[in-house]
Amino acid sequence: MIKLWYSQLAECLKQRLQTEGFKINTNWDDIKKGEFTAHSDMSNGKGYCAFYYCIKDKDSYLKNGKLIGSPIILGIQIDDNKFGVSWGFWYSKIKGRIIAEKLLNSNIWFDLSLIPGNSQEYPTTKSKVFNQYDKGDILYRSKNLENMITVNELIDLILKYLYIIKQKEMNIEEIIESVLNISKNNEIDT
Repeated sequence: MIKLWYSQLAECLKQRLQTEGFKINTNWDDIKKGEFTAHSDMSNGKGYCAFYYCIKDKDSYLKNGKLIGSPIILGIQIDDNKFGVSWGFWYSKIKGRIIAEKLLNSNIWFDLSLIPGNSQEYPTTKSKVFNQYDKGDILYRSKNLENMITVNELIDLILKYLYIIKQKEMNIEEIIESVLNISKNNEIDT
C-alpha cells in the first residue's frame, strides 16, 4: 500500500509538471539537460519518491578528450516523513562536495525554509554538512514533515523547489563550471 501511494505521488507530480510545460524523461540513462525524472520505490520497508532535474547531461563535459558520462542533477526526495533536497554528481566526490557546499553557502540550493513546521534540519551535527547515499555521489539535507500534509500541498511544495532550480539555473551552472574549471572546449581540469 505504501509503495502504491508513493507511485501515485510520482505520477501526480509528473502530470502537473507536464501541464506546466516541463519536459519529463522516464529513462534515467538518457536524461538530458532541462528534463525532469521521477522515481518511486521502497527502501528498508519505507516508501520514497525522488524527483530530479538534470542541470547538465552526461555528454556535457570531457576529460582527456572523452565524455565523462555523468549527469549532474538537483533533486527533491520524499523519504517516509522526510523532505530532502539533493545534489548528485558521479564523476568526482571531492568536486561534487565542493560544488554542493558552494550551493549551500550561497543560498542557491539546500534551503529548507519552505518546508512547513519547525522541525530540525538534518544532518544535525556541525561537523557533518550533508547526508549522503549512492556511495556519497548524492548529497542531501532534509527536514521532517511535521504536520499532516495533503498530496496537493506536497506537490505544490515540490514544485516550489523545482521552480527554484529553474530560476537559479544560470547561477548553479556558473558554480559548477568554476569548480570544475571548465575550458572553452568543455574539458574538466582536475
